[in-house]
Amino acid sequence: AFLNRKAQQGLVEICLHGYTHAYHEFASRDADLLATKVRAGLAMLRDAFPAAEIHTFIAPYDVISPEAIRAVLDA
Repeated sequence: AFLNRKAQQGLVEICLHGYTHAYHEFASRDADLLATKVRAGLAMLRDAFPAAEIHTFIAPYDVISPEAIRAVLDA
């Protein structure tokens, strides 16, 4: 509730930081798997923080494949 209120007030940003935070999780070249992970992660965040607008993705360990970038942009 606290973070949801702060997000609604524009005081914090809720972002997606991977799905399981596994090492090089988004280095995969499997476009379907990556799209599934991004959509599932966003769905969980939106359920947990309904007042937040989620615009930011940060890949765990700063490693991301071109396919993962496409999955994020398409989500």
